[in-house]
Amino acid sequence: MVLFLHYAKKFKWRIFIIILLSVLNGLVSIAILNFINTKLLNTDSFGVYTFIAFLLTLVAFLAVQTIAQISIAAFGHKIVFLLRKQLVKQIIDSSYQQVKSQGKGKILASLNGDIDNISRIFMNLPDVIQGAVLALCTGFYLGHLSLSLLAVTIVCCGLILLGMHLIVKTVVLNFKKYRATKDFLSTDYQAILDGHRELKLNNKRASKFYEQKLTPHAENSRAAIVKTDFFHYLGNNYFDVSILALVGLIFFLAYNFNLATIETTITFAVTILFIRNFIGQAVSSISDISLGFVSIQKIQQLEFSPYVEEFSEQNALNPNWQTIRFENVTYTYPKEQNAADANKEVQQFSLEPVNFTLKRGELTFLIGKNGSGKSTLSLLLSGLVEPTSGTIYVDNTPITPELASSYRGMISSVFSDFYLFHELPTDDSEETNALIDQWLNLLEMKEKVEVIAQNLSTTSLSTGQRKRLALLVAIAEQRSFMILDEWAADQDPSFRYTFYHQILPLIKEKGITVFAISHDDAYFDIADNIYLISKGKLKLLNAEERKTEAHLAVENY
Repeated sequence: MVLFLHYAKKFKWRIFIIILLSVLNGLVSIAILNFINTKLLNTDSFGVYTFIAFLLTLVAFLAVQTIAQISIAAFGHKIVFLLRKQLVKQIIDSSYQQVKSQGKGKILASLNGDIDNISRIFMNLPDVIQGAVLALCTGFYLGHLSLSLLAVTIVCCGLILLGMHLIVKTVVLNFKKYRATKDFLSTDYQAILDGHRELKLNNKRASKFYEQKLTPHAENSRAAIVKTDFFHYLGNNYFDVSILALVGLIFFLAYNFNLATIETTITFAVTILFIRNFIGQAVSSISDISLGFVSIQKIQQLEFSPYVEEFSEQNALNPNWQTIRFENVTYTYPKEQNAADANKEVQQFSLEPVNFTLKRGELTFLIGKNGSGKSTLSLLLSGLVEPTSGTIYVDNTPITPELASSYRGMISSVFSDFYLFHELPTDDSEETNALIDQWLNLLEMKEKVEVIAQNLSTTSLSTGQRKRLALLVAIAEQRSFMILDEWAADQDPSFRYTFYHQILPLIKEKGITVFAISHDDAYFDIADNIYLISKGKLKLLNAEERKTEAHLAVENY
């Protein structure tokens, strides 16, 4: 409801104009109805001029209704556009852990379906308004013809609407169940695409996933949407049949109890049949609007950062900083539900208090076993997650939430599960282009890729080559701190030597601090510092330990 009110307030004048057009459309419909009852049903006054006037009234109705519908459609598409922009911006602004904990499948389901459903509210609201205007105006008109038949009509319509309320309630209930299945299906689709190679290699795994996971989720979704559609169509048909039954009842009462003359009864019936489609469309729109509010609830259940239109500046910290310091920094992952037992929570990994300092222009290696805390430490160091306790300092400036964006603005990275965008986040200056050209040569990618208008010509390359391009992008950003996560793991031995003995020294010469997770013990001698992390505890290795513990850690890794 908050989201609906936000856009209703933001576009209040546009909504007012659409409502005005809907009211005008309803009034023109009443004019047509009045023309039919007073002129067309009167054979004495049905001449050429009457027919021409009727055609002009229809042209006015066509113009008003078309303008109203175009205005509504354009407004609905505008809402979809703004909602998509807002939700994507919130995702970008949210923390790494917020996005990860909610799951890509759930988020994609909202991006792909819920936003379109929300537009139904604005698209269908004018139909409800037009239907209400018609019902009110025709009520006065029918009351003028016969109060007794109007009373019968009001009572019957009340009973019809009560039945429609129960049906719409059932539609919404089943749509909620259907919407819940979309989250599971979206997650399954993602797993199929991400794990396509693994499924292709092992038919047993593919069959198990297909039969035991995807098929039950798809069947639940099918059953829920069939029930939703059943009650939706039942509601529409129930309304049409009920209105026809009301017309029959009016004739029955008029003939058998002399409630009105035959002329008045026919006028009553023609009026009700004329507005039946308009009122039916309005009643059907209530169901669509209700489904839109279900999608609003789903989006509001997503926990993202508040929407801010602009991207924050990242230049609040001293560009000539000399140290990054951790003081008693810890991080504990949020507890998660046990996949086998929803009532139990799984205790997550916790990084113990970390104290260390990185100096400007130094090369630091981090080593440790799988699950020791390397990735957690790199996430903290990159500013993608906030410490559970303790403080990160740049020189003597503590990194508060207000400075977190500027802290991230100092950092470029290539994570082990990196994503390579086609677009380079750089300007199109001669200096930048020269730098890119230089590093394409150094990374031996000149014959593989071109940079055209700050876009990579291709990213369809081997993992090792894509990592070289990711490093190119990190260097082109020209930031002062670089984090590399097992960067050389996918490089051939020859280029691995080039990386450690040529590329890293060149990066250091630029005054860039490099923090690299690496287990290439043959190249440990080039590091200024080597840290070992084990079970969440961080330790700086001295000269002797670099010869013993470092190599032991690599063997265990």
